[in-house]
Amino acid sequence: MTEDGNVIMAIDAGTRHLGICVGYGGQYVTSWAGDFDGPDVSDRIAAVAEYMAQKLRRYDPDVIAIEEPMGDHGNRYVDRVLGRVCGAIEAALALTPRPEVEGSQGEERQLLWVNPTHVKGTGFSKDALQAVRNMVGKDDIGPDEADAIGVWLVAVGELQAQRFRNLTAPKEAE
Repeated sequence: MTEDGNVIMAIDAGTRHLGICVGYGGQYVTSWAGDFDGPDVSDRIAAVAEYMAQKLRRYDPDVIAIEEPMGDHGNRYVDRVLGRVCGAIEAALALTPRPEVEGSQGEERQLLWVNPTHVKGTGFSKDALQAVRNMVGKDDIGPDEADAIGVWLVAVGELQAQRFRNLTAPKEAE
């Protein structure tokens, strides 16, 4: 289970853009949007997997929070591509081992799927760009990056709730 000080990478997956936010527990660190343009969907998906592997190696997150695809775009093709993008992110996660660090326990990364309605409920989404910009002190935030910040905020809350449940759960007798 993660503690307050672990690295959380939050992802708003899209068919052409990934919003990504990195936080150290409840402290915002950085965010950006990665662009994956091009006519060939398979090339874009392969690029997403490679890009995510690079970011996993660079930031070595303890938790990867991904906004669940809604499947309500009104376009089944877009929904299928979005599912493949999420699969590429999961593949990168599975194929990118954590670095060996002296004294480390070799802990696995936690994958956390975040409900999109919870992200919208944070108020930090593409629907409230100015509020997001004010919160992180950055003027050039676009909609995908703003959604990733919302995913991170929801992940922080969900991880705290998991931690609280673990602390208050009845102990099993040995």
